[in-house]
Amino acid sequence: MNSILSALGRGAAFFLSIAAMACAHAQTYPGRPVRVVVPFAAGGTLDGPARILAVQMSKLAGQQFIIDNKAGAGGTVGTAEVARAPSDGYTLLVTSSALPISQATYRSVPFDSSKSFRHVAIFASLPSVIAVNATQSKVQTLAELVQQAKAQPGRLSYASPGAGTGAHFAAEMFKAHVGVDLLHVPYKGAAPAVTDLLGGQVDLIVAGQSSVIQQINAGKLRALAVTTTERSPQLPNVPTVAELFKGYESMTWLGIAAPAQTPDAVLKRLAALIRESLDDPSIRRQLADGGVNPMLRVDAAASDLVARDLLSYSTLARKANIRAE
Repeated sequence: MNSILSALGRGAAFFLSIAAMACAHAQTYPGRPVRVVVPFAAGGTLDGPARILAVQMSKLAGQQFIIDNKAGAGGTVGTAEVARAPSDGYTLLVTSSALPISQATYRSVPFDSSKSFRHVAIFASLPSVIAVNATQSKVQTLAELVQQAKAQPGRLSYASPGAGTGAHFAAEMFKAHVGVDLLHVPYKGAAPAVTDLLGGQVDLIVAGQSSVIQQINAGKLRALAVTTTERSPQLPNVPTVAELFKGYESMTWLGIAAPAQTPDAVLKRLAALIRESLDDPSIRRQLADGGVNPMLRVDAAASDLVARDLLSYSTLARKANIRAE
């Protein structure tokens, strides 16, 4: 009996020591520079907001949060690298709607958007925009677009930044929700899609707000609607799809995630740094100037959003036969 009690005592002491080490680690975190992987090329939709947040977190934490762009295979290369990284809080991932989209559209990915990561926070969102050529198109409103599409099924073409992108899903959700048939013309990025719309090669575009807002403000594109449930602060006069077709919503979000076994205390420290960063009016203004809207969902709320999108995107991918290229 004494030997059993002694063994139990040693076991308890071991676990207490582990807990004490984790607590001490969290109290000193970050004790060295933190690598923040953006799984897309520099200059993209994720890159600018991530850099704004990283600079502010560096100031608050007294350690550098260093952006590392690891592009490839629709974001899966950099994402998989973080999934395999040590769970110590020193390798983080800038996530987006592309995370559940990749799992829904690739036949196989080396990670699970829910199980491979702990989602620290969602820190920004942006809508897709449905727009037409302002000088060549006679369509003035979303209602007119739908009317024309229903009168000519499959005749109107829409450009997207690529098959399996968030904008592609936003458009396919719109088609299913409203009951119209539009011809999808995928491009390798938003820039060539906008160029062809301006040149009259396609009838409309569905793309992220940050990709088209300059052309809209310049009067070259006419925005018919945004895909979020609330109007965009950057395009306050542009209605939402839901104002005409209730129940529709499509939102691209940006977040921070860590490998699955990262300690709770480290996640709480990271969430606190993100929260404090977003409390700064200058940071919120910088994000807004970059075309994204600050928001904050932490811990379970962030994880729930990822899980909800995975279910939604997987269902739509099967129905619309959407596969990543």
